[in-house]
Amino acid sequence: MVFNSIPFGVFLPVTFLIYWLIGAKNTKAQNVFLLLASYFFYGWWDWRFLSLLVFSSLLSYVLGLSIHQAKSPVARKIFLFIGVFISLGLLGFFKYYNFFIQSFADAFSIFGGHLNVETLKLILPLGISFYTFKLISYLLDIYRGKMEPTKEWVNYFVYISFFPQIA
Repeated sequence: MVFNSIPFGVFLPVTFLIYWLIGAKNTKAQNVFLLLASYFFYGWWDWRFLSLLVFSSLLSYVLGLSIHQAKSPVARKIFLFIGVFISLGLLGFFKYYNFFIQSFADAFSIFGGHLNVETLKLILPLGISFYTFKLISYLLDIYRGKMEPTKEWVNYFVYISFFPQIA
């Protein structure tokens, strides 16, 4: 669903109206609704990548808590490294896998060799760069002591997946 489409022209006012009707006194219900609306928006584009967004959010949420609770500086670095490595690994796989495989095969052919490589028919998940760097910055802020991790997982998941920012 793109911002200049008819489905979005219906989705946004309906989402705003329901959010407003829930009321400001019930922020937890509003955040649950925003999370569901954001997942619906993201899933409208391609529902198969919704699991990647949920996995990345869950991983960084747990690692943020782990970084904060770790007593040892080494453990804190390990948790940060795991989060950054997996997040950038997923981003790199979806964004650059085909490029590197094809470049390797082309470079090999310069020397007279021939590699029969198969590239994957990957499409780049919507907003993957944006939410990847957003969750890495969250982990870095916790690691550096600039903030404490949120205990409310719904709030964090909305922060990562909020639909007006992710597309």
